Formats: sequence, C-alpha cells, structure tokens
Amino acid sequence: MTDWLKAPKIVLNWSGLAPRSNHIGHLVGVGELAEADTGITIPGLTLQVEVKAPRDVARCLFLFTIFQLRIGVRHRVYQLEVSPASKRTHNGDAGAVYGPHEHVDEDVTAVHHDDINCENWMGSLQWFYERTSIAPFDIPDPNCHGL
Repeated sequence: MTDWLKAPKIVLNWSGLAPRSNHIGHLVGVGELAEADTGITIPGLTLQVEVKAPRDVARCLFLFTIFQLRIGVRHRVYQLEVSPASKRTHNGDAGAVYGPHEHVDEDVTAVHHDDINCENWMGSLQWFYERTSIAPFDIPDPNCHGL
C-alpha cells in the first residue's frame, strides 16, 4: 500500500454530511487531511464521504474517498465503495466487480469482509479509517439519524 496511506492522519475542518446540490438524495461531507503528529495539513489531500440515501438497503451506496489535487485537478487516490454484494460496482480491464471494493491509485480490489456492507455504517467507516490510517472521528450513521 502507498506510504502516505500508512502514515497516521487526522481530519481537519470537517463539514459534516449535508445534501449534495447536484444529486438529489445524496449527502456529502469534506475535510482536509493533516499529519497526526504535527497537525500540519498534507498539501492537496482531502477526504470526501458521500452517501446515497436509499429507500431500501438493497440500493445503498457509501463512498469514502481521498482525493489529491495535482496541477489544479482532483484525482482519486483511494476509495472504499460500499454497495450491495449483488450489484455490479466496477467494470475494468480485469472484469466486473460486484459489491464493496476499494481503489488504491489505479488498482481495484473486491472487499470481502463481514463488517463492510450496507447494514453496517459504523463497521464500514471503521474499516476505512484503519485502511487509510485516519484517526476516527464521529460521522453519524445517515440511515439512523435521518440526515
């Protein structure tokens, strides 16, 4: 895994989850990533969490993404996508991926872990924190809190 992913990080200036203006039914929150030991922001790295508020769990979508700004363009450098196991979620050179998966730079890998599913917001969030070495902070479960 990429060295910067292993380095301990914290999130600063978290916006909280709020309705996304260009996608009805989606919530989005953003924050800056900083070095855990110094609190100094890491140039160009941001966290974005997006949730599709489904009418039923079978259509859920959680996106936990780290973007890096390079020459004025945001590039996804890490993403955990949580969706139903039966849903095709990625179609790449190596074939289709169904259900939860992660992107690390250009690599896409299916995620098969009991805690990563649409019924387990907290488990998915905690797994994301562990994979990305981000110090956990509270992002309320949008399905339980009516966000």
